[in-house]
Amino acid sequence: MKIGFIGAGSMGAMLVRALVRAAAINPAEIWISNRSRDKLEQLTAEVPGIQTGENADVARECQVIFLCVKHTDTESAVHSMRGELRGDQLLVTLAGPVAFTWLESRVSCRVAKIVPAVTQEALKGACLVTWGSRITEQDVATLRGLLERISVPVIVPEEHRRACATLASAGPAFVAWMLGAMAEAACASQPGLAPEIATELAREMAIGTAALLSDQGWTFDAIVRRVATPGGMTERGIEVLSEHIPPVWRRLFDELAQREMALREKLTA
Repeated sequence: MKIGFIGAGSMGAMLVRALVRAAAINPAEIWISNRSRDKLEQLTAEVPGIQTGENADVARECQVIFLCVKHTDTESAVHSMRGELRGDQLLVTLAGPVAFTWLESRVSCRVAKIVPAVTQEALKGACLVTWGSRITEQDVATLRGLLERISVPVIVPEEHRRACATLASAGPAFVAWMLGAMAEAACASQPGLAPEIATELAREMAIGTAALLSDQGWTFDAIVRRVATPGGMTERGIEVLSEHIPPVWRRLFDELAQREMALREKLTA
């Protein structure tokens, strides 16, 4: 089966690299197009053997096509390959704000939506999947088979996709930012503490905590209970976090949901 990718940007290139590294796809089975020739050349240097062409070439040659372009470029990308798309193909879009009803009204093929994460570079983390109305059992098996090699596919309904995407896809950036801010705060509270030491401690703490969650099967609450003993220093720290952090998270989820709604309304206006 030939697999196509429209767009060789950050996520498109990441998916190609991850799927090849996981031996889910042979490079010779991959077709890819991109507006910028430089990005195509960079990716073909990283993954020798892949085929390149125009959007129409990818649509004509491939059974499964990953549409890895910005939501604002979706309409032009679809238009450029509409003459080559067939009813037996699967089009997988990464554009969250693009509604299924909008996309399915413009293509004859089946449609699905995924939200990958940067953690797939390490063949880890969740990849969200939402099915369109014309999806078949074979489509489900095919896409699952690909994604299971590089991630944990999690099926979510369209109405929950935004909140889940904030956790699974945007989450690594939020966690990394918070770890960096935690290291900076440690240095600010203890003059003379070297930033590189604080950064190393935060990094190793995150790696160790992730290992407890994944390798040992600990829950979030179990880790908190194990560390935050009654009357101890960590318990006081949890009290401070409990007072200030939950409202910040609620605002973040609300702001991102409102932004996506505005983008969707602008797209369909």
